Order: sequence, then C-alpha cells, then structure tokens
Amino acid sequence: MPPARGPRGARPSRGPPPYARHYKHLLVPASYVDSEGVRLGVWISNLRAARKNRPDSYQVTPAHVRKLDSIGMVWDARDAKWAAAYQQAVAYYKAHGHLHAAANYKTDENGFCLGDWLRRMREWRASNDPKLTPDRRALLDQIGMEWE
Repeated sequence: MPPARGPRGARPSRGPPPYARHYKHLLVPASYVDSEGVRLGVWISNLRAARKNRPDSYQVTPAHVRKLDSIGMVWDARDAKWAAAYQQAVAYYKAHGHLHAAANYKTDENGFCLGDWLRRMREWRASNDPKLTPDRRALLDQIGMEWE
C-alpha cells in the first residue's frame, strides 16, 4: 500500500520527517513550515481532522495511523497541550507547595505562562466550562488546586 500523500502531494520519505526526528513527536503547530517551505503543520492538522471527522477516509488508513503513531503522532493536540500544561503545574506545586503562581509567571524550561493557565482553569470551573472535565478537575485537585 502506498503511504499517505504528504504536504503538497509529495510522498513522504520512508523515515520520520525531520521535525519528528528533532522533537521526538508530531505535535506540530499548525503554522509550522520547514526550511524547505513544506507546510507540515497544515498537513498534520488536516490528517487529524480527517481521522476525527472522516474515519473511513483514504487519507488516514489503519496502516497510516500505525506508521504515524510509531513516530510520535499526536492525534488530539488540545489534550496533549492540556497534559503538558498540567505537568508544568505539577512541577510548580512540587517546587512551591501551592498553585498560586502570579498571573504572568512563566516556567523556566520553555516560557509557558503557567500563571495564566491556572487562572483560566479557575475561570473554566467558575463558568462550568465543559473543557474542564471532571477528570481534569480531579487531577488538579490532586495537586492542591484551590479554586477560589
């Protein structure tokens, strides 16, 4: 079976793309364009949408899914980003014993604005936003989130 068509209709190479080799995953920002002008971010976003909205699509067969999974494909970018933010909150809690980061507090590792993320989690709870699922709330409760 031929591999899924890559960006611009080109056939992807046999190995993982340079992005996956460098970052060890395919949580590619939609705006990402590689040094050769390949819009990898758009291509990955389209694959995610095809798998979610058209599971029987020729674009994302079970064989393609297995191959992409083997090189670190992230199918739900929002969940992955939430999980990464949560890990930043865990690290902050371990270091400080609380989750009262200043609104503009950024993590040292990557500049992620943890203070703003924690504020949004509190807003989501206050407004009963469905993005703060019971599982996510329970995870935050486990690390000492104070909601008020």
